[in-house]
Amino acid sequence: YVRTGRVFQWGGLSDQFDELQRKYGVTLELLKFFKEIHYPICFSTKGTWWVYDERYRELLRGQDNWNVKFSIITLDAEKAKKIEVGVPSPQERLRAIHEYTTLNKGGATLRLRPFIIGVSSKDYKDLIIAAHDAGADAVTTEFFCLEARSVYTAKEHYEALSECCGFDIVEFYKKHSTGSGYLRLNRKIKVRYMREMKTLCDKLGMRFYVS
Repeated sequence: YVRTGRVFQWGGLSDQFDELQRKYGVTLELLKFFKEIHYPICFSTKGTWWVYDERYRELLRGQDNWNVKFSIITLDAEKAKKIEVGVPSPQERLRAIHEYTTLNKGGATLRLRPFIIGVSSKDYKDLIIAAHDAGADAVTTEFFCLEARSVYTAKEHYEALSECCGFDIVEFYKKHSTGSGYLRLNRKIKVRYMREMKTLCDKLGMRFYVS
């Protein structure tokens, strides 16, 4: 994979631009190496500080094969604060998209995932337009899946989600999903949102990806 230059996905399970990285700089050291060998990377992050840090900006300038997926699930700053604890506001992340895309031609992607009905569904079109206006040229999305086996161990998280959605999210997923355990909403509920997102992205000239 490395020999053939397959794109390295960085940030799927942890954030390479979190506050520990600001302090210790392990990501910074690795990026120096990856820049030296001009290796293609696709990042996924909720962080913003790094686009203003000159140590990172120096590495980002002129880099044309580093794409960053900026993860934003809603424009509603209050709901985002309750769901994504300790994360910069959606507006700060949109500003980071703009800042990043002025540094190089690697491209920025709006990572609208997980798409949460009751939260993301309220303003997803405005969010996509805002990301486009900030400089993003692609959107990737995936519907929130609920792990029913963690309902009791993650009780506070589900309660916060339910409050933001305006309904009991656990009961909603049990009613509209098939199977048990890891619950995915049925296609009938999801398809309308997918089609409308695809139509909007086509209109804006953005690439559109769905998991």
